Amino acid sequence: MHILLDDQPCQVKASSVGEAIDGVAGLARQRGRVVVEVRVDGQVWTEEDLQSTDARAGEAAEIHCVTADLRELVCQTLAQAAETLAEAGELQQAAAEAIQAGRQADGMSRLGEALGIWLSVHEAVVKSSHAAGLDPGSIPTGQGTLQDCIERLNTQLRALRASLETKDTVSLADALLYELPQTVSDWREALLAMETQIRGELS
Repeated sequence: MHILLDDQPCQVKASSVGEAIDGVAGLARQRGRVVVEVRVDGQVWTEEDLQSTDARAGEAAEIHCVTADLRELVCQTLAQAAETLAEAGELQQAAAEAIQAGRQADGMSRLGEALGIWLSVHEAVVKSSHAAGLDPGSIPTGQGTLQDCIERLNTQLRALRASLETKDTVSLADALLYELPQTVSDWREALLAMETQIRGELS
């Protein structure tokens, strides 16, 4: 098999496509990079291909892996997360107003969208911290640290779940209107601080 890493021949010993990809990924990590695209015999592999045991066990004439700088990729992820949080804030506001107006179905739909964004952002931040080798407890925000933000969010999400289970729409709307907007602000500040810290290490 002819194995390429960013258009350059790569000396990785492998007897299958999966072994080749894993070997290149390991080499990329040593260089502070991460594989973002895999082409096998000219065909771009999907996530399903990458997870397929049968596909990974096969052979190929050429495997080409494209990489990106890990920390730059993390910064892009954080910037995108900050943008989506603005959308979550708008959805929370709309959800609270709908609930107060008695439009429960509309309110719950918007709340569901907002919570989906929060879960995605939470996952992105945790993974980004790990990938960049950062301790969430060392990233300052106006309300403590990123770790404090994570813990407060978890507490608020549990409170929202409790309000939903007891159908306490008053507490639910109040939390969306008066508590979560500050949480959005804190998290956006934390994401900016995290991105700034990483970019400072890149320069």
